[in-house]
Amino acid sequence: MLAVMDMKKQYDGSKDAKYYEAALKQNALDMTPAIASVYGDEGAKQPITNTRRISSKRSKQTIKTASTRQKQRRKSSSKTSQVS
Repeated sequence: MLAVMDMKKQYDGSKDAKYYEAALKQNALDMTPAIASVYGDEGAKQPITNTRRISSKRSKQTIKTASTRQKQRRKSSSKTSQVS
């Protein structure tokens, strides 16, 4: 849920987007001891690093895609308005 809110806030350009991003990063850090108890200290470092990299990349791709679609819709609706 936190990741979804983070992406939504970033997409909306909300003032509190940085709060959600920081909370998501803190959540990943808070999980480190639990991951270490299963995978060891070295294993605990890997998922957090990979998750951050993947999450950040996906967030940026999602925002870029949504922004592109929004621009396309605006163009399409303005063309429709001109035709009417």
